[in-house]
Amino acid sequence: MITEVDALVGENVRRLRGNMSQEDVASKMRTSYGHAWKKQTVYNIEAGQRQLKLSEARDLLNLFGYDGDTDFSLLFRSSGDMKLEAEAKYVMEQACNAEVACFNTRQAMEQLRSSMEAEPAHGYGEAAKRMARMALQYGDTEKLESILADILNGKAMPRYYTEEKTQHDILRDAADVDSHMAP
Repeated sequence: MITEVDALVGENVRRLRGNMSQEDVASKMRTSYGHAWKKQTVYNIEAGQRQLKLSEARDLLNLFGYDGDTDFSLLFRSSGDMKLEAEAKYVMEQACNAEVACFNTRQAMEQLRSSMEAEPAHGYGEAAKRMARMALQYGDTEKLESILADILNGKAMPRYYTEEKTQHDILRDAADVDSHMAP
């Protein structure tokens, strides 16, 4: 009789073996771990028709490159759990990337401010100054962090997701920066 747990373990064995064939799994379980497995054994486990012994589960996880002593939960995770965990991991990675981007932006802004303060004797051109002021406005990390919080709370959508930024938009933004940040 196929139980819900046996079916779940079978699905996970099938997923964890990846591109490895059932024959390869059976052969390696025989030669590397001493289990009397055949291709049919792997098929029956994946179909939920045969239960895994504890020692087999440990060795099978080791064969798949996991720690057979600590990664048993991999055999009992539902596809919904794995999807949710993958989504959560993606969000954490993106949040970390955003944090790194904010840190890098702060450093770049400090360098830009320093360069602007140490203006050479011949001076910078107006276009360069305008670009620098625009960059400082766009790089305002407090503003960036506020926008990020609004996006995470569902109160805003990043502009690049909602519309293409045209040359006209860029020039308009530069004019806005000039009017608010003129020396």
